[in-house]
Amino acid sequence: MHGGGRRRWLVAALVIAGVSAIAQAVPNAGLVGGIVSVHALICCAAITAAAGWVHRRAERRARLDAASAQVAQHEIADTMLRLITIMDTLADGVFVTNQQGRITLLNPAGARLAGLAGDVAPVTDLDGLVRCTHMRRIDGSPIPLEETPMARAGQGEAVHDVEVVVYNALLGGDRYLRVSATPLRHDNGAIAGAVAVASDISDEKETHLALRAQARTLMQLNRQLELLATRDNLTGVLNHRGFGERLDEAVARARRFTRDVALLLIDVDRFKDINDAHGHPAGDAVLVAIADRLQSGVRAVDAVGRLGGDEFAILMPETNRAGAMVLARRLQQAMRIPVPIAPGVVIPVTVSVGVATLSGESADRAGGLLQAADAALYLVKRSGRDGVHAAGEPPVRILAS
Repeated sequence: MHGGGRRRWLVAALVIAGVSAIAQAVPNAGLVGGIVSVHALICCAAITAAAGWVHRRAERRARLDAASAQVAQHEIADTMLRLITIMDTLADGVFVTNQQGRITLLNPAGARLAGLAGDVAPVTDLDGLVRCTHMRRIDGSPIPLEETPMARAGQGEAVHDVEVVVYNALLGGDRYLRVSATPLRHDNGAIAGAVAVASDISDEKETHLALRAQARTLMQLNRQLELLATRDNLTGVLNHRGFGERLDEAVARARRFTRDVALLLIDVDRFKDINDAHGHPAGDAVLVAIADRLQSGVRAVDAVGRLGGDEFAILMPETNRAGAMVLARRLQQAMRIPVPIAPGVVIPVTVSVGVATLSGESADRAGGLLQAADAALYLVKRSGRDGVHAAGEPPVRILAS
């Protein structure tokens, strides 16, 4: 029996019970009994009216409850429709799985990002999704199923902005995704599944990679420009500018830490005669050979430069006069080895060397060191070339053995 029928029977029972009670209480009571009977009838009427009011109110409430339930159902349906519309229009992919890892929701963007739309066979679980998309890290290493963002979220871990690479079967290439995932929980806190949102950052990543490649290219170009600006094109040693910078740094360091610094100026003897007799290509070959011999005869901390024409220089940090003279004499002997310019054709070469040194206390400026070495070189030239002279000492010539 439905609710309205039960309420009507309840009203009727109340009326009958009231009348019976009155009749039993005042049987044959005369006028008083009549008055009581009238009063009883009035009470019965009141009870009946009250019961009717209760019945009508209950019916109204039932109608209101039914209407409210219907409105609630419509609101839920509208909300679901709006949610589905939003999901379908989102540019980001949305993936929802249940506790068993089965995919319960995958919006169109998610299907496109994973390369699962179109003619590709659909997948229904997370394992299939990972296998179909070939998910891997940015460095190219594969991501095991248990380490994917969705699987981690399914274990209760919130994952934010993890970058992965997936193979897109629709586009036939890799796509870079930034994925965030979080667990879904029941009211009691138990894990019900996971939801992940994936953004396609392929354009951003490709732009970043292109910028990095451009930066590397620019760095290489800068190094090349620096070499062009500080290196001699013919011999590869420091040019006048590059050697001057190194000399200024060495003198400043010697003055700051009270250290010695030595400078050798080396001039090829009668280089003009070599050019005139054998041609400029032969002269260039001589200069290259001399530069190679100089570089192979010095320490790693020393600097070799070509100041111009046939004049070279060697900078020797933390070297006193005695040490500089030992190197100068050894290099002078090494330069005497004839330079081959063609099969069976060699050119004899000698050099003149001027040596100058500065101690930390007197290392005021690089120009003074250059002037002292140049003056020493001039004395060697004036005394017959093919010799070594240190500023402040008499010229020393080493004759061929």
